[in-house]
Amino acid sequence: MLALKQKKKKPCYSEIVGLVEMSKKRNEDAWDKLTEHYQGSRRISLENYHYGAYAPGENELGIIGDVDGLDILEIGCGGGQNSIVLKKQGARRVIGLDQSENQLKHARYLAERVGTEVQFIKCDMEDLTIFGNTSFDLIVSSHAMNYAFDLDRVLRECNRVLKPRGRIVTCISHPLWIVLGDVLENDDFSRLVNYFDGFDDIWDWEGYEQQKIATFHGFHRYIFPLNASS
Repeated sequence: MLALKQKKKKPCYSEIVGLVEMSKKRNEDAWDKLTEHYQGSRRISLENYHYGAYAPGENELGIIGDVDGLDILEIGCGGGQNSIVLKKQGARRVIGLDQSENQLKHARYLAERVGTEVQFIKCDMEDLTIFGNTSFDLIVSSHAMNYAFDLDRVLRECNRVLKPRGRIVTCISHPLWIVLGDVLENDDFSRLVNYFDGFDDIWDWEGYEQQKIATFHGFHRYIFPLNASS
């Protein structure tokens, strides 16, 4: 996977809104294109909640804990594996959200195959108005909030739909990878970026023979809303 990071001048508000909506649609289309390759090239467990390709799972880490009887929302459920795991482990209700219809189709297929009742919905993580206040005991998200253009809004929405004493468990790219990942992949220190600067983040997802499958677009600024919302 090749990451290309570019810095651009700050656009006006109307330009930002238009660019964000266009980028969201591009990312949605990109995941629709990538689904077959992604799900076919990865063996994501249906028995162990996963936090990433190279990370230990929930069975080893024990971060989420007992989910028996909980109402759970997964943001960016992808192919549905984590939602299925949580339902199998005793959650009362699990709803998985994603922007890609093809990912959701795969999720529904998996849930039907293993006989697990999970509801999968196409929804923008920045707008959870389909859910009422205090609807969930737990919100989980594994490497999905990387794609949020307004992370502060996502976290405010999560806070709204969580029940009192509810929890959110999420993971995103490590700051060192954001700063150094492109450098290491290309052996080029001119690609070094400042974590505290905002910048366009554009990358291609490549297949087995390094052919481009899809292009994704985001805007890096994780540190600010996370600090503001802590």
